[in-house]
Amino acid sequence: MNYYQLFDYKRPPVGRAIPPGILKRRYHDALLKYHPDKLALQPPGQPMPSIDEIKLAYQVLRNTKAREAYDKQLLLHSQRPANGAMTGLDTFHIGEEVIDLDDMVFNQPSSVWTRGCRCGEPHGFQVTEKLLDTATEEGCSEVVVGCIGCSLWIRVGFVVEIDAETAEAASTLIQLSVS
Repeated sequence: MNYYQLFDYKRPPVGRAIPPGILKRRYHDALLKYHPDKLALQPPGQPMPSIDEIKLAYQVLRNTKAREAYDKQLLLHSQRPANGAMTGLDTFHIGEEVIDLDDMVFNQPSSVWTRGCRCGEPHGFQVTEKLLDTATEEGCSEVVVGCIGCSLWIRVGFVVEIDAETAEAASTLIQLSVS
């Protein structure tokens, strides 16, 4: 959900002025709609923005320069070709950090890579083997994961390494199919 959707804009008014009174009204409506006490009224399984995310969206959209930067990122993100879309990457997260899987700590028994978050959660970001397998099957070389303790996100790049035995078997299959 982007910031415009958060404030119930059917089409983002990119490049057009938003009257401050209307933006403020939509901000208050979003605060009421997504208030923690009212979340029981929302459909289950639907992701709900936090109050902090709503405040950040309001601050970005009411500041001309911040909104221009956000609109540019939103436009760039929306222009990615459909066949190049990657699992978990269809949502824009402002301030998203990009890291390499090698920068995370691997926990051998659970097969999970973790990284601490600036919110203080020591294992806030978690990447599982299953998530990597799904991304690889879809031809992706990165995944996006959210912190379990706050609303921050990271984009994790990875490379699939093939061992010598698998590479040799693949080479044999290719030679057989060519002959």
